[in-house]
Amino acid sequence: MRTRINLLTFSFLCSALFTAGALAADSAGEPGLSSGTKNPLNNVYFGEQHLHTQDSPDAFAMGTRNSQDDAYKFCKGKPIKKSTGGGYTVQKKTPYDWCAVTDHAVMMGLLPMTLAKPARAKAPTFAVWALKDPDSGNLDRIQIIKGWYKNGYPWEKIYDVAWSDGRKPAGTKGEVVKIVSTDGVHVSTNYHTVPPGKLPPVGNTVDVKNASYTNTIGDTQLSAVWTDPDFDPSQHAVYYVRVLEIPTPRWSTYDAKALGITPPAVVPATIQERAWASPIWYTPDASVAKKAIS
Repeated sequence: MRTRINLLTFSFLCSALFTAGALAADSAGEPGLSSGTKNPLNNVYFGEQHLHTQDSPDAFAMGTRNSQDDAYKFCKGKPIKKSTGGGYTVQKKTPYDWCAVTDHAVMMGLLPMTLAKPARAKAPTFAVWALKDPDSGNLDRIQIIKGWYKNGYPWEKIYDVAWSDGRKPAGTKGEVVKIVSTDGVHVSTNYHTVPPGKLPPVGNTVDVKNASYTNTIGDTQLSAVWTDPDFDPSQHAVYYVRVLEIPTPRWSTYDAKALGITPPAVVPATIQERAWASPIWYTPDASVAKKAIS
């Protein structure tokens, strides 16, 4: 019991000394809220540090349909309609001094696209631009992959929309192209059959034995504006962008070099690293889709 009383007494004394010191400082003219002088370094600000909107996939799955604009309005003290719990209107009496919307980066904004209004019956146009990773290989090409349903089956088509080194797609009969590759020391020649309308390979500078490559092929950046040439306004469709690098050593090739052994023959010695964008969905107008079914 004595220990408890001593601890309480000590806490009370510390609190009293702190208060007295603060009052003394204010009365001496030090900046502080109680002195009537504003000080941005000492003022207290109230806010919200963790808000999620419909752009976060988990919040969307739980029924949230409020946007980032709604979050901004709410923090500013303006009324918004709450999308969950009955859809009633909510409003803060006192606006926040600051606010942070912390939507998840993974799949951000993807799910709300499923609620987008039907697009007009016009072929979509995409502007794409890609820059190489400064620590990796040059770029081979940019592709747009389109997916759709027809007669109950999924279909997919890959379009090359931008590519490096001035290559040209093969003609209507296809062609055989000679691919000369070099790693700066060795030169190899290969012949590749290119199907009609397809793009020839970019080449290969990989030295498998030394697990190295050179950026003597490919480009550092690629860009294009592309419109779907096979657009059907009555079909649901999805598009996404894919970017391919030139061939570089696979991780197993790097390991083989470090261990002083031959790269395993059961896997490729080279790969083409790639990146891809979030999908963009096309939803046909209900009347157009109905006509297509009938």
